[in-house]
Amino acid sequence: MRSIKNFQTFFTVIIVLFAFSILLKADISSGDCVAIISKQAVSADGVEFPFTTDAPEADDFVLLSGESKDILFGDSGSFVVVEEVPEFWQLDGVECGTPEGNITYETIENGIMFTCPSGMNSIECTFINSVIPKPVTNIPTLSQWGLIAMAGVLGIVGFFVIRRRAVAA
Repeated sequence: MRSIKNFQTFFTVIIVLFAFSILLKADISSGDCVAIISKQAVSADGVEFPFTTDAPEADDFVLLSGESKDILFGDSGSFVVVEEVPEFWQLDGVECGTPEGNITYETIENGIMFTCPSGMNSIECTFINSVIPKPVTNIPTLSQWGLIAMAGVLGIVGFFVIRRRAVAA
């Protein structure tokens, strides 16, 4: 009886470990680097922000505000993630958290360059965007004294026009 119980326990542990490995999608090995790219944009209802990367195991991707994407690359080396800023938007900056491991980063124009030595490394970076403010259009106006002067000039011109018509008649 005891051997059956031990077998059941062993079988249960094997099933749990198998299920756990499937849930984790154990793609990350001990030499991988992971960069988590997040997007933050105010008033970005449904605006898609495209990104390009030269990471060997990652494709270009699109994020909405509040979304994030894990970029996994297996070998040591450098890779770049660049945002293609949509029209009427501007990239305000890229904020990166504290790296886990020896991964380093450098901010470049509209993006970031990661350098990952061998070993398990990870970092999370957030790209922050805002809408480009519309240019201010000046509307020509007159001050109070300008309006008084203009009314006076129009009154004088009107007086001369009426006088000229009266003389001609």
